[in-house]
Amino acid sequence: MDEKKLFNVDQAIKYLDNTYVLASVADRHVSYFVKKGNRIVVSDENSRFTLSIEEFLALYSEAKFSLIEEEDELVDPKKDEEYYSWGKKM
Repeated sequence: MDEKKLFNVDQAIKYLDNTYVLASVADRHVSYFVKKGNRIVVSDENSRFTLSIEEFLALYSEAKFSLIEEEDELVDPKKDEEYYSWGKKM
């Protein structure tokens, strides 16, 4: 995670209220967060559970969060174009 793009739990609540997906890393363990109704869904490779806003604030008060990028932003269009051009050459 880019240290410059990290934010605290108060900012995380604002992003979650605006339907963003967030991530947090603790001891090399990545957790993902999304708001559904008045609950926050927390998921990782081993579990999935929901928390109230109050529980989230209490449990993650010291955590640092980052936004999960949109998939379109993660794909490099030039590399994608190069990949698909290989099939045409065969």
